Amino acid sequence: MNYKIKMLAVAVGCVTAMSAAQAQQSNAASSEWLVEEILVTATKRAQSVQDVPIAITAITAGDIIASGSQSMQDVASLVPNFEFPTSRGPGEADIAIRGISSNIPFFSPGFDSGFGVYLDGVYLGRQDAANADLGEVERLEVLRGPQGTLFGKNTIAGAVNIVTKKPGEEFEANLKADLGNYDYRRARAMVNVPLIEDILSARFSATTASRGGYVTNLFNNDDDYGSYDKWGARANIAYTPTDTSRFYLSFDASDYEDKRYILENLEDAGTEVSSDDQKYTIYLNGVDEAGTSGFGTSLTYEQDFANGYTLTSLTGFRDNSADSVWDDDLRPVVGFDRIDSMDQTQFTQELRIASPADGKFDYVAGLYYFDYENNYEYEAYVGVDWFGLPGSVLFDHHLESESYAAFVHSNYRFNDQLSMYAGARYTDETKSFSKSATGIDPAFGYISGILGNIEGQYPDLEDINNENVSWTAGLKFAASDDLMLYAGIATGFKSGGFNVAVEKLSELDTNLTVDPEETTSYELGMKSSWMGNRLVANVSLFYIDYTDLQVQSWDPTLGTGGLSIWSNAAKVESKGLELETVFHATENLKISAALGYTDATYKDFTGVALPRGNDSFGDDNDGVIDAKTDASGNRVPIAPELNLTVVADHRYLLGGGNALVTRIEYTHKGDRYSDQGSANTPDDLLPSFNMMNLRLGYRPGNADWSIDLWARNLTDTQKAEESRYFNFVGKRLAKRYMEPRTYGLSVSYDF
Repeated sequence: MNYKIKMLAVAVGCVTAMSAAQAQQSNAASSEWLVEEILVTATKRAQSVQDVPIAITAITAGDIIASGSQSMQDVASLVPNFEFPTSRGPGEADIAIRGISSNIPFFSPGFDSGFGVYLDGVYLGRQDAANADLGEVERLEVLRGPQGTLFGKNTIAGAVNIVTKKPGEEFEANLKADLGNYDYRRARAMVNVPLIEDILSARFSATTASRGGYVTNLFNNDDDYGSYDKWGARANIAYTPTDTSRFYLSFDASDYEDKRYILENLEDAGTEVSSDDQKYTIYLNGVDEAGTSGFGTSLTYEQDFANGYTLTSLTGFRDNSADSVWDDDLRPVVGFDRIDSMDQTQFTQELRIASPADGKFDYVAGLYYFDYENNYEYEAYVGVDWFGLPGSVLFDHHLESESYAAFVHSNYRFNDQLSMYAGARYTDETKSFSKSATGIDPAFGYISGILGNIEGQYPDLEDINNENVSWTAGLKFAASDDLMLYAGIATGFKSGGFNVAVEKLSELDTNLTVDPEETTSYELGMKSSWMGNRLVANVSLFYIDYTDLQVQSWDPTLGTGGLSIWSNAAKVESKGLELETVFHATENLKISAALGYTDATYKDFTGVALPRGNDSFGDDNDGVIDAKTDASGNRVPIAPELNLTVVADHRYLLGGGNALVTRIEYTHKGDRYSDQGSANTPDDLLPSFNMMNLRLGYRPGNADWSIDLWARNLTDTQKAEESRYFNFVGKRLAKRYMEPRTYGLSVSYDF
């Protein structure tokens, strides 16, 4: 732990101690001093987060408003051992939970993410849904560790449940506007309308936002890279025809377009100028643009029965599309360009029954169905500056996935203090994949080896079928009303996948598919409240054993000039701890902290490609000069050992009910390896960084408006967030840096 963190810890400790002493001198504490109770649905029932025996962080609507957050990425630092760095563009989310990430590029539909994102309990599918605009959200629930029993496949690292605000019985309306540097503009409107008293109500919200770029293409002096333009809308309708039945119907739509900041060269890859030592500059003769759009709808039906049972049905449908244009060589040459387009649809249905929860034994049981279809088209163009021969090829990919599941989760109470929980889920999934290549220029086909220079359909590929039983079991001990201890074991799995990037027939046998992942997680935890619920402190210790973890890396010897390949790491181990605290030091000062420590390493992973080939760092790991290395013992990418965030919220009363509010967020991230850095070469290492966000606001006591000044990355930290060595259309080291300082003004008005 470096000097700055030690000093910060001492400062926080001093403030905490002085505030506690001051509080003890007070005769009575206001209810505003108390940490609010947060109800979550992580176990498919509404429970206090302090009663749920798993590591879960609940971020409330108040937290989102206080921090000025617009997306899950904005609040990621508030969750220990939860990494969500900025990505290259829409649809990519390199989320890591407890040291485990999936690193699935958006245009790799053959693989699934290792975390699940749910909107009001309905699965949102691939990772492109992870960073949608939050809009009218009641809370975010981040569950760490495998959630295979209640949330199903592909939640091997964890799950995120986004709970939107349900329509209410009172009229509400709100307008919010934001202005900031880089021509940032954002506007959001919300209205809640009761239509039939106690029976029918609706809530509508819409958001539009845009920002100019912060990266300049020096080839043509275009300074608009990193810009975006997006909008989103959501409608929630609540219908309660009787006291025992409820219907919730929702619709959402979104559109996102940007000019992507991918990577910038630190070394020239050829004779032309393609690099410099100035951050946020690139040299491209083409463009990097991308866009996503989507529509979704869901229907939730709840029926209470006279015997205390509740039946719930959740039906969801989503239709998403994406397209992009890439200057894939990252150089000002007529080299390699590509166009990608993707359309995907999915349907989900969950049906479950929940028993009464007031006896010695209760359970939740259900059935689940998932159907997914993806059509992906990839067109590559090779210019005269590469091998001196132009060419092109069009790849068509079609992927289908269908799965069925049955699950049960139960609790048994031995007495008022000790209880046991257990659950299991059976999943049967089938994936099919087909691929064809057309329009191949003969010269290009000969050089690249695509299809052995034969146009047409790839051979029939065998379906992937996965069957799995995930289970969980544990004990929960309520030592008092304010202290709960738990110990549990949980398992999970992530289904196998197809590598759609494979181009050559010769690569089908070795690079086409990967095996499913499986994991077993052991966790000890404590949830507690102190000082009359003014201080909440939760701690968890974990050990996770992964088998066949799916890992992406760059192999310069494959494809038409290098290929991102997928392989299975035979054994991976992740262990660590998490601490979350909230302390109301005084009536007007709240201090919260999220601390995470993770030690995630490969225990058995041989034959990992070295990006620099035979000359790469890492050859001495196994003593064999073969362009590969033994990564056993290496750290897993996107896994800093230490992550810490401390937040101070303060309210200064001015009289007449008026107040100034201040929020300071300090975040430290330790060094870690970039997303494809399994070889742990110096090229892959990302440095540690410290970052601060600041928000200052005015709250008039008798008015319906508020105003805030804000800054994110206040000290303008500019550290690398992605780093890799490219042996593709020229050899060079390339990096992408985190977003620079942004600042602005926000105004809100309630009608």
